[in-house]
Amino acid sequence: MTTPYTPLPAHPWPHRSWPTLSGAPDPKAWIERGNLWHQTGDHTEAAHCYQQAVELDPAAAQAWFNLGVVRTLTGELDSALAAYQNAIATRPRFARAFNNAGILLQARGDREAASHYYRQATQAEPAYVDPHYNSGLLAFTGANFAAAERAYRRALQLSPTHAEARNNLGNTLLELGRAREARRCFEHVLAAVPDHPQARWNLGFTQLLLGDYAEGWRNHEWRLQQAGRQRSFAMPRWDGRPLEGAPLLVWNEQGLGDAIQFARFLPVARSREVNVWMETAPSLERLFASLACRLVAPGTVENPAFESGWQIPLLSLPAIFETRLETIPPAPYLAVSPEPEAKFRQMLATALPDGNLRVGLAWSGNPRHERDHLRSLPPALIPSLTADLPGVSFVSVQRGTPPPGVLTFDEAIADFADTAGLMANLDLVISVDTAAAHLAGALGLPVWLLLSFAPDFRWLLEREDSPWYPSMRLFRQRRPNDWPHLLARVRTELLNQSLKR
Repeated sequence: MTTPYTPLPAHPWPHRSWPTLSGAPDPKAWIERGNLWHQTGDHTEAAHCYQQAVELDPAAAQAWFNLGVVRTLTGELDSALAAYQNAIATRPRFARAFNNAGILLQARGDREAASHYYRQATQAEPAYVDPHYNSGLLAFTGANFAAAERAYRRALQLSPTHAEARNNLGNTLLELGRAREARRCFEHVLAAVPDHPQARWNLGFTQLLLGDYAEGWRNHEWRLQQAGRQRSFAMPRWDGRPLEGAPLLVWNEQGLGDAIQFARFLPVARSREVNVWMETAPSLERLFASLACRLVAPGTVENPAFESGWQIPLLSLPAIFETRLETIPPAPYLAVSPEPEAKFRQMLATALPDGNLRVGLAWSGNPRHERDHLRSLPPALIPSLTADLPGVSFVSVQRGTPPPGVLTFDEAIADFADTAGLMANLDLVISVDTAAAHLAGALGLPVWLLLSFAPDFRWLLEREDSPWYPSMRLFRQRRPNDWPHLLARVRTELLNQSLKR
């Protein structure tokens, strides 16, 4: 988010010496001294100077603004907001104070007040780009993508070289289903800033979404430049060279669904006579036993066995193997263990009516996912799919309290191998874009995937099938957030399925 945290000087820079504070009190001298402390990085001392200035002159809007800046930098956000509001009270058209106050209000979750302050900033100074950009951020995070597009386009009218605004416009266009326009935005950014990591990653995502795997996997590698995705290893990164018996550690930097989807590449690595170790979550250990590679728990990679080895993130294997749509390793590639399959066969036989269509349901994803509010089913709408559907029994295939009328076996499920055993006893799995969908597809079981309007790259565009999972059928929203129509379609299809039995 653009945060113009630079105090406005009392008079033109530069001042090479500390202002004299002897004689009559001078608020401007205190402001200037505060600016110098701010330049040295001592924001606490800078705040003291600005506080002295406003005590001498409570109408010193500039001192209030600068105080807000340094209070923000020292983490005193309530005090910073109060300082910006005092600046506005003494200078009612102080655009930068409105903008910075809006940033703090947005961070605090007061979206309506933040929007009001951004509007005030643009009215006070129409050519000031930052509040337009910040309005775009606010609208985007509130899923108001049409408003976000307008705000970013206005920011770009004012500042055509604003790389972040153009990158975020591209993200907005993706949410609006305009992937080709989005791609042009990212390409525009990269023409000016070739090493822009977010735009390069976004371009890779969009290329993969459009089916351009040749370029997409290469640019997708830029995801590893994002904060929190890097890991430090003593072993070098594998580049596809023959390993001649040296071990290869494959680690997953993303979610459980990604681990399940891209685990198909482990046998490909082993086919090259590579000694593969997979770092995997405990909940996947039994499931991945069928891959015939060695498994290692997270946090235990400092193992003497790896001293002469190599490492690579799991989602980088498609780039190493130059994967194209037609060369995706086929599913099924995971197997159901006999014990959990038999266990759930018995449990379902006593819990469900004979002859009903048995349908597994996964209605929500990981709530920590940044797009979960778009991909998970709104709880109030789930009964429109599940309630009073003759000949159909619903069974939960995810953790958590199920919707009314959906049977759950939470206490009997310890990991994904158990979930696989449950799924193997069902006629169909219906899932939003989460790990349950990948599990059913990886097992080769019938699965219907419920997609938000702007899908993840792996589901491509427009088609109802998936090259990743031949047993999967895709149901797409017609427009953003149009769950009611999609669920009505699925309910009709389910009713037809039950009548065929």
